[in-house]
Amino acid sequence: MAIFLEREDRRNALTVYMTNVASETLFNILKARGLVPHVPHGERLLAIATLATIFYMYKQGKCEGLLGTLTKALLGTAEVCPPPGNGRDQEPSAGARLVQYVVRLVRGARPPPSPRRPLTVARHPCCPHAGGCARYAAAGLCESLLLGVALQTGVTAAGGLLRLATTGRPPAPPAAAALLRLGLGLGSLSGLFRLVSCLLRRQRGRDDAWHALPAGAVAAAVGLRFFSSRSLTLYLFWKTVEACYWRGAASGRLPRPPGGGALLYALSTGLVLSAAVLEPHQIRRSYWTFLRQLTGGHVAQMNWPLIAHCCGADTLRLEELRRYRPVFNADDVRAASLPLLRQLGQLL
Repeated sequence: MAIFLEREDRRNALTVYMTNVASETLFNILKARGLVPHVPHGERLLAIATLATIFYMYKQGKCEGLLGTLTKALLGTAEVCPPPGNGRDQEPSAGARLVQYVVRLVRGARPPPSPRRPLTVARHPCCPHAGGCARYAAAGLCESLLLGVALQTGVTAAGGLLRLATTGRPPAPPAAAALLRLGLGLGSLSGLFRLVSCLLRRQRGRDDAWHALPAGAVAAAVGLRFFSSRSLTLYLFWKTVEACYWRGAASGRLPRPPGGGALLYALSTGLVLSAAVLEPHQIRRSYWTFLRQLTGGHVAQMNWPLIAHCCGADTLRLEELRRYRPVFNADDVRAASLPLLRQLGQLL
């Protein structure tokens, strides 16, 4: 019922967020039971595939909304391929290229750089940017590096002020390496994507949207060595799935089930809240903190030893749950059987 009380323009965002939390919770539960295989570097591979797909959709000009805004800030507008038929992707014939070459020789103009010449020369005719390719890649690296450092500094400062306001203790000054992690990650994404894209354009003599797949994979593989986040990876993954699904639904290849978003939100919320009772240690820590604040702390004040004993769940992983001791009134004790009271005495 809660999703129908939200504004309609917020429902998709909430559904994606809850699906993100539920997928992480479900994966943790299955992994704890040995039901999913261990894939070496699986989280990093998922992030690489997700970022490459996002860059591919952006290069096609079909990445909209939040993903499009973030990618535009990271890669710029020059990497978007123009729609076919505008003349940029139509190569001149051999005769036209010969005439152009003769005209340049008569006028004394320098011929265009060869695709195999160094990146420091003037840009290749297929490149959409201005200036040399090396300068283009370095500009993307520096701009994204400064953007990442500014974002990390702002988030760190906001967290320090919040801690000062709630606890009264001044935060410790952050290390320089911690402030540079996000900047180096974003800078590597932008700079390497541009560099690899320019190399592919020079090698093939044209610009294609699929260049974003290898360029994005290389850039993500390096950028994730500086900064990675499981929560951010899952969020981008589900946003990409959402964007791909709506593209398929718009073209008629995928159905649009009525109430599908509300059903997905309900299933995701039911899974997470069930795990909050049976296996709270499998939930993301930030969401567990949110549930505690939402319920005034009562979600952590259940009879955890009894739940663990009767349901066979490992509910006592969290330190705060092991410290909690339930209070029984006389009616509770009279309603319980003697064997259960003995077991509870041993559990408590």
